[in-house]
Amino acid sequence: MHLTVVMGLSKRMNIILSVTVVVLLVLNVAQFAYFTSQPKGVAKEDVPISIGDLFVGDPKQHIGEVATIDGYYFHKDGVGPMLVTDPSLLYLRQPLENGSFLLMDESASQWLEPMSRYHVKGTVQASAQSLAEIQLNYNSNVKVQAATGPVRPQNIIDLSTLVPPELSGTKYAVLLSGGWDAGSTWPSFWNDLKLVRSILVQRYHYDPDNIIVLYNDGVPLDSQLSVNYRANVINIRAVMSYLWNVMGASDSLFFFATDHGTKYIGSQHGAEAPGENPIQDEGICLWNHEVYWDDWLAEDANKIDCEQQVFVIDCCHSGGFTWDLRGHSNRIIMTACTDLQGSFDNPTVPNGDFTYNLFQALDH
Repeated sequence: MHLTVVMGLSKRMNIILSVTVVVLLVLNVAQFAYFTSQPKGVAKEDVPISIGDLFVGDPKQHIGEVATIDGYYFHKDGVGPMLVTDPSLLYLRQPLENGSFLLMDESASQWLEPMSRYHVKGTVQASAQSLAEIQLNYNSNVKVQAATGPVRPQNIIDLSTLVPPELSGTKYAVLLSGGWDAGSTWPSFWNDLKLVRSILVQRYHYDPDNIIVLYNDGVPLDSQLSVNYRANVINIRAVMSYLWNVMGASDSLFFFATDHGTKYIGSQHGAEAPGENPIQDEGICLWNHEVYWDDWLAEDANKIDCEQQVFVIDCCHSGGFTWDLRGHSNRIIMTACTDLQGSFDNPTVPNGDFTYNLFQALDH
């Protein structure tokens, strides 16, 4: 009996030992396969990481570190150089959030091609700009993907306008978006023009022939909206002069602009405004880096003698236009923001936030 128990225990021990040996062999093989598959001699600072990795916790904790960052290169009009996680973010009128972009020093512009994807190696330093807390001082790069052309999202809305049988011949409208240049014209600008024209025609019975559209270089993005003129200073002032000649005392003018806006402090354009800085101008950015200043709009509008004028301006700093346009009992002035604020897109809709919500209300 005793011998039988001992033999049974011995047999079980042999089985346990055999299983243990097999498990250890499997673990050794797996460990060998893992380590042999890893790059040999690759330092931590050479392993690409995302921009967001630097913004987990306090980004200043990485100051002094050498890192390789994955991202798309962007540099334009004094913005940048920088890496961004997604190039489509550059075509949305919204501030970039921490973790979606990383500033770099100016030397990066000598070596990097805009809108290409890179692994950029450099030293993390405190940023000299208020836009961000840290930046990457450029050292070297590896191009991962070449630029393949425009990357802006093609989210142009499908909005055909049904023209009602009864149209008003006394209502005139100017729809304006200059875009600044080919790299700065957002899809939301075109969508805003289409939305506003559609509501003016369908809801308020504007005659399409009395709606004048000035857009970018004069080329429409689709066939659902006709463009009359290129958006530059000469054309917009010529249009306002034309309306001065054709409009009568019982007519109404609707002026709409959706665009980038700018602010100028000084006396170059002659606009006097109240506040801490008594001499300042706000402007609508037009094509090819032209600007239509608020005092020019006021000058052009003042010449038009009509029953009512409505101004809707969806641009950064647009609140400054009220200083020049106010003082007339027949005017309604609506702007997206104050003279010190920005005007932004709504990421959940294809339009500017202000334009979308205002015209949704006007369409009911």
